[in-house]
Amino acid sequence: MCKEAINLMPLQAVLIEIYQVVRDVCLRHDIKYYASGGTVLGAIRHKGFIPWDDDLDLEMPRRDYEKFCKIIESELPDWLRFVSYDTTYGYDYLFGKVQCTDRTRIDVIESATGIQLTQGLYVDVFPSDTFPASRIMAFWRILTRGIIKAKEYYLSKSGTGGGRKRYVGKILGFFLQPVYPSLVTYRDCLHKEDAIASSCPVEEAGLMGVSAWFQFDYLRFKGLHHISPTDYGDMILKNFENTVMPVPEHWDVYLTERYGDWQKLPPKEKQCPTHGDDIVVPWRYGHTIIDKQPIMSIIIVNYTQGAYIETAIRSVINQCWGVAVGKDGQRVLGLDNGEAVELIICDALSTDSSVPIIKKYEEWLSWWCSEKDSGQSEAFNKGFAHAKGKFLTWVNADDILLPDVLLRVSEKMKRHPDCEWFTGNFYRFANNGKIMDVGWGPHYYPSSLQTKDAAVVVFGPTSFFSKDLWGRAGRIDERLHFVMDVDLWVRFIKIGVKQRRLRFFCWAFRLHGDSKTSDFEGHRRSPESWGKSAAERRLVFDKTGYDLNKKWRLQYIGILIWRLLDGSLFLGRLLTLVMRRHVFHGRDRFE
Repeated sequence: MCKEAINLMPLQAVLIEIYQVVRDVCLRHDIKYYASGGTVLGAIRHKGFIPWDDDLDLEMPRRDYEKFCKIIESELPDWLRFVSYDTTYGYDYLFGKVQCTDRTRIDVIESATGIQLTQGLYVDVFPSDTFPASRIMAFWRILTRGIIKAKEYYLSKSGTGGGRKRYVGKILGFFLQPVYPSLVTYRDCLHKEDAIASSCPVEEAGLMGVSAWFQFDYLRFKGLHHISPTDYGDMILKNFENTVMPVPEHWDVYLTERYGDWQKLPPKEKQCPTHGDDIVVPWRYGHTIIDKQPIMSIIIVNYTQGAYIETAIRSVINQCWGVAVGKDGQRVLGLDNGEAVELIICDALSTDSSVPIIKKYEEWLSWWCSEKDSGQSEAFNKGFAHAKGKFLTWVNADDILLPDVLLRVSEKMKRHPDCEWFTGNFYRFANNGKIMDVGWGPHYYPSSLQTKDAAVVVFGPTSFFSKDLWGRAGRIDERLHFVMDVDLWVRFIKIGVKQRRLRFFCWAFRLHGDSKTSDFEGHRRSPESWGKSAAERRLVFDKTGYDLNKKWRLQYIGILIWRLLDGSLFLGRLLTLVMRRHVFHGRDRFE
């Protein structure tokens, strides 16, 4: 039975407001659109909303839809936003929504990615695609989409209930992994589905409809209108509430094909809203909800690196699906595996272009500040203190976090929950993109081989350590300005920590004239800089009593043997020779 009837008029009034904004955008940019589904039925049968309807649907030909997606976000007022699987983490439909941000109904759903989404009041915008006139070819396209859908079920981390169909899909997806091997994430599958749905030229088409709902079910087409593109005809305007709505010229063919006897009202018990009934005005739309601790927090520290900081920021956010709301109400960034990361920026009251650039990306940040500090070490401590992530790392404002690192490292963290310290590899590159050298582990040696020069070979942003470990080891020593990272690693080792080596590159270190640690052709460090660095290194090891073995020659030979057996001695040199022949184009991806 239907729930007790509720007053949908306030909701429908806001839907009309959203529609009018979309209509005006389409008129300004010559984008073709028309009513879809129940909105066509409402326009013809009721001259407006079906009395118990609680949504509004629009269709656009594929090319118009793609044009709409490119321009709509910049055209919307503050109280609206556009949601699609490309822009909103966890959203897994092949159509978009123009969604209300401050007057809405709360509708919390769980997507197939296993992520909770807060759906505000929205107007659905569907791409309308064509399928081949040949039933065999149409059958083949839908069957291909079915294979990809099975891979989606397998790749989804938890997903909505779904019953037998979802479990069968997961089993099929497991056996279909060798098919389309390039599809490794849920979003890859959505892109491929979209490409298949939009691949039929209009001149070859015989079927048309909303491709987002196409399914292959028991040897028949389900949700696919057996209507040729010409049967849609031109659009004509029909009265719809206090406005007008374009509908297909041959609306009678459209409605009969879709609903059969469309003039007959459904039984009384079915005359009820289909999308929930919690109307709250006002309410602030909260993006996607990721109700768990972020798996890591990334701290960017900056002082007058305005020429480079945007590249550093984009090297992080380009690895994420989009902005979400975290467990503590802060902004977090979603990864493709359902985990979240935080991005925090600590600026030291820069007077160049840094602060305007940071404000440009404020929507992506969990927290940021621009205030005077005593140097990098204090900035790191400040950022770590605000971090909510389970693990911590940092990126200097003139460096780059390499592509796909966040996803790969987070998978390692999940696979090894007892490990508190993950360390990876890096390379250094010049401003022209040329790779200068490669740093490839091992990252610290057995105690019998350790010396002041070879205790740890771990570099800042290649290190991912738990916040609990940072707390036990103590804050970064703010007296240090060059070897604060080495000091922290030594304290990790002293208190005893389980470390795991990451055998891939995590970080690219930019060499340029303004860097305090530049050390390559054309950019030599000053004797004063070298002296301060050496003095700090002596302080680190002297205060710990860490270096007690004086037989350094034997230790050096032992280190060579260790690296030979480990494979890093030759591999590091080989990678340096190979990679120095190439220019680091990853920089262009972020700029």
